[in-house]
Amino acid sequence: MQSEQLTAGGLIYGASARPSGRNVQARLQALEGLCPFPKGSAADLGCGRGAYTGELARRFDHVIGVDILPQNIDCARMSVHGNVEFRCAALECIPLDVESVDAVFLIEVLDHVANVNQCLAELSRVLKPGGKAYISVPNAFFPFEAHPVKVFGRFFHPWCFPFLNWTPFHDRLATARIFYRKRLCELCESRGFEVVASDYVVVPLEYRLKFLRPILSAVGRTPMKPLISISFVIALDKKG
Repeated sequence: MQSEQLTAGGLIYGASARPSGRNVQARLQALEGLCPFPKGSAADLGCGRGAYTGELARRFDHVIGVDILPQNIDCARMSVHGNVEFRCAALECIPLDVESVDAVFLIEVLDHVANVNQCLAELSRVLKPGGKAYISVPNAFFPFEAHPVKVFGRFFHPWCFPFLNWTPFHDRLATARIFYRKRLCELCESRGFEVVASDYVVVPLEYRLKFLRPILSAVGRTPMKPLISISFVIALDKKG
C-alpha cells in the first residue's frame, strides 16, 4: 500500500466516504433509526470532503462541516452547496459557540482524533441543552481491521491481518482506534450525555463481495450481528 499521512499520535486522518454510497446511507439510516433527527442546525464534525454533510443538509436548516485538513475543506466547499458552511479546525477545539447547534454528528471520526475525552467534552459544549449527538465508530467485535496496518514502517492492506481486532497487538499495529459498544456508552455517560439508543451496522459491502449482502442481512437479524458489523452507532441526549 502507498504511504499514509499520520497524526502526531500515529493515527491516519482517514479517507472520505463516497457521496451517496452504501456506507453513507447505511450509517445515516442506522443513526436516524435510533433517534429521529431534530430540526434546526447541525454540525458534521470530521466532515472530510462532505459526503455526510451533503446528506445532512437535506435534513437540517443549516449544517456546519468541520475538518482538520484544509484540502478536505477546499474539496467540500466545491462539492457541497446550499445551506452549509465549512470550517477548518481540530475537533479538540471546535470553532463553534457554546450551545449553538441542535445536533452534532461524529461519523467514523472518533477513531482518528488526538484526544477522545476532549472531543466528547467539545461536543457537549457546542450542543444545546436537550440536543442530540450521533456517533458511529469501528466495532471491535468485527474480525477485520478497516484501516491500513503499519508494520516496521510499511503500510499493509488490513485484510492481510484477519482477526487483528481480536488480538492484543491491535493498538500497536493499527492506524485507527476500535471501540467496544458498552465501554463507549459508559464513557459518553461520564461526559454528561444520556444514551438514547445504540445498535450495530452490518458491513455494507459497497465495493466487494456484493453477492453476500442477502446472507449478511439475514445474519444481521440474529445474535451474530455484532460479528458481521463493521461499526456501531450511538444516539446521545445532552442532559439539560
